[in-house]
Amino acid sequence: MKKFLLFGLLALPSGNAAAGSFTLAPATSTALLGAPVEITGSVLVPGKASLTLAQKSTGPFEILEASAVPESEEGGKTRLRVRMKAAAFALGSVVLPPLPWTLRTAQGEETLMSPAVPLQVIAPYSASEAQDILDIRGPLSPSPWPWLLALGLLLSAGLWAWEHRRRTLSKPAGMSASPEESDGRSAEEIALDALDALLQDESLPVKDFYDGVSDVLRAYLERRYGLTALQMTTHDLLRALLRMEHAPAGLRPGLKSLLDRCDLAKFARFAPSFEDRRTDADSAKDLVRSSAPKEEHPPEEAKIA
Repeated sequence: MKKFLLFGLLALPSGNAAAGSFTLAPATSTALLGAPVEITGSVLVPGKASLTLAQKSTGPFEILEASAVPESEEGGKTRLRVRMKAAAFALGSVVLPPLPWTLRTAQGEETLMSPAVPLQVIAPYSASEAQDILDIRGPLSPSPWPWLLALGLLLSAGLWAWEHRRRTLSKPAGMSASPEESDGRSAEEIALDALDALLQDESLPVKDFYDGVSDVLRAYLERRYGLTALQMTTHDLLRALLRMEHAPAGLRPGLKSLLDRCDLAKFARFAPSFEDRRTDADSAKDLVRSSAPKEEHPPEEAKIA
């Protein structure tokens, strides 16, 4: 009789006391590869008991979270709310296998097996994108834009130097700022002769004419006041004249107006007539004459009666 009872006890399946009431279901039947999916369910256990997951990974699954909290009491038993988060790392139809849970009661511990959970796992990208990801690409080539930008800056600097030299070599006769090249003439005489030379050439293009007027005035100011006017912008030149105490008061506004007209003719497609050229050349002459040093004549000796 004792042998029969012992055989009957051994034949009882361990951990199946509540297996029939253990339910689990995923929040969605389709999960992304490697993305967490929530799985919830419940289990009815005798009395007051606690339930903990005894295994955190199995096959292609990784269990990220697992908990079981009391939800209700039913006829001396407790229904636990089970919640898991699992991530699958295999594509296609996969099954989260039964997992061992440790049930702790006042009588001791036993193992409960949760039911299997089927899932359909898909990739987070399309087949064509997967192919693109798998392709081996060659090494990245450096961008050519920094080299092209540097080359453009070098060319711009070269063009500016060439234009500056061309303008210097193509100035009308008598425009040199060096005193030794002025053949004894005064700064205002050199400027006035150069302006007359510009007016005599009626075939001279508008841009070249006003370029010449601007250079004549700047060369004159270099000789007259020792400024580097040919290398200065109009703004810097006017500021330099403003700081000079011995510069005539009317020179600065008249010079600004005339240099502005020269810039319009050179850069803004301004096309003045030949009469306008003559008027502007006369204005340039007036600026030169008004700023020229005044000759001091000794007083005439009184006649002896």
